[in-house]
Amino acid sequence: METGESDVLEFITSASALSCPSLDLTHKRLSCIPKCLLDLQQLELLYLEGNFLCELPENFFSALPNIKWLDLRNNRLASLPADAAAYKSCSLRNLLLEGNALQKLPDELGEVQHLSG
Repeated sequence: METGESDVLEFITSASALSCPSLDLTHKRLSCIPKCLLDLQQLELLYLEGNFLCELPENFFSALPNIKWLDLRNNRLASLPADAAAYKSCSLRNLLLEGNALQKLPDELGEVQHLSG
């Protein structure tokens, strides 16, 4: 993480304490996913647009099983995790990926039953 790391950690801590179902980390200059974000299993809506993310942790979808809306637009992602079990059990409905360096999506993403973009 770069500038504003303490602000981001404060947002995440507040979301955890309040059991918030949504978290907006848009344009926070994130270069990686903070580990504490993966503890927010209650998250349903996560906005990560306009950061500098190059990758997601392999356990991203298994750690956040209730995510329904995930906005990853305008980052630097070259790939997504290929965790088949996590995709089968996740609640993902909307996945926004435009403006990344993705050349191919993992076949496992096809396991998500009600996904749109």
